[in-house]
Parts: sequence; structure tokens; C-alpha cells
Amino acid sequence: MNGNKALMEQQRREIGERIRFLRIQSSFSQEKMADLLGISLNAFANIERGEANFRISILMAMSNIFNVSTDFILMCEDLISSKVTSRILRIAYAPANSQVIHAKITQFTWQTKRNIVHKIIIALRERSNRP
Repeated sequence: MNGNKALMEQQRREIGERIRFLRIQSSFSQEKMADLLGISLNAFANIERGEANFRISILMAMSNIFNVSTDFILMCEDLISSKVTSRILRIAYAPANSQVIHAKITQFTWQTKRNIVHKIIIALRERSNRP
């Protein structure tokens, strides 16, 4: 039983890390997220630290706010919703390469996906700052 409890705690921490990553990438403060979700700041901070469970309604709201699937939040199943993935890849890469890149991205681990998203965001910001 202790092994299951430790595994559940580890999974909760990983979910919290994904939520924190998504919040930071979306430029939201913890206070803003708590307000959007209709929960206290303390409750949201506990979710991010992996110290608390949350209702399905909170999961669905975060999915909508971050424009990711609930699977991504819970299991990192996909990078980001296909609509956003397509948009990012269309902007960042030649259209002919976007399907190949997307197929490769879906095979990576959570950490690798996070690094890819970070690099794409930086590239898009640099591209938008050019005259």
C-alpha cells in the first residue's frame, strides 16, 4: 500500500509541474489562475506543488484556459491541442514539414516536449520582433 501511495504522490507532483509550466507559459500568476478557477490562492498553490487533489471541473477549466487536453495535464499524452500545434508549426516551419515535425514531437518525453515548446516560443517571439 505504501508503494501505491508514493506513486500517487509522485504522479500528483508531476501533474503539478505540468500545471505550473502551462501557467508560466501563459503568463498567468498563481493569483490570476486561482481567480479564473474560482478557488483560493492557497488551494491553487497546493495543486501546483502536487500537495492536493482537484475536482474534474477544475481540470476541465484548466484545459480550456491553457488550450490543452485533459490528457496532457494528467498524463502528458499530447503536446498541445492539435489546433494550437498546427498553428505553431505553420508559423514556425514550412507547411510541408509540419506533419513530419508533429509526428516526431508526439514521440518525445514530457521534458523534451517542454524544451521543444520553449524553443518554438522563443523562435516565434524573435520572429515577431523582426522589422
